[in-house]
Amino acid sequence: LLSLSFGIGGSLMIGSSFSSALSQEKAAAEDSYRFLIRTIEMVNSISTLPNTSDIAGILKEMDSMGMTNFDALRLLSGDELAYTTGNTKLSSDTKNTGISIEGTADGKHYYKLSSVIGTESTPLTFIAFYDISDVFAMRSAQYKAYALIFAATIAVGAALSYVISKWLTTPLDKLTTATKKLAEGELSYRADIKT
Repeated sequence: LLSLSFGIGGSLMIGSSFSSALSQEKAAAEDSYRFLIRTIEMVNSISTLPNTSDIAGILKEMDSMGMTNFDALRLLSGDELAYTTGNTKLSSDTKNTGISIEGTADGKHYYKLSSVIGTESTPLTFIAFYDISDVFAMRSAQYKAYALIFAATIAVGAALSYVISKWLTTPLDKLTTATKKLAEGELSYRADIKT
């Protein structure tokens, strides 16, 4: 019962830790994304007729100066890719806007942030990918460590249970043997029990 309580409690703690870490990463990704969106909107409002290449140029400039915290950026004009940087294996699917988690075949996980930016000419879709693989790796490492600790707890509990049950039942076995001997008529038999 104690091991089961430990198991449930440990799983809940790891789940809570994972959820908290994901929330922190999500807030950081959203802040960075809002910064980029505001910058693009500012360029859009200052420039008389900004075109897609102007906005792509601003993104390229910001990315080259290390002002983005993203592993990949996409700027699409309709279905046409106007700017891309970073991991090219990530999806440029524009069906869903907002934030979602996307995994790749190599085991990496990303927050995918996507929205439509209104310009005077054509609306642009801006997609950014924020790497959260470390959070998933941390959860995996916690579960592995937890599994080892849980197995060790079960093994120690089983060993202690065996030793304690042996210690408690040995005197009872001696009394049982003594009772049988006495029932058989061996009245001189003594049970060697010390308390």
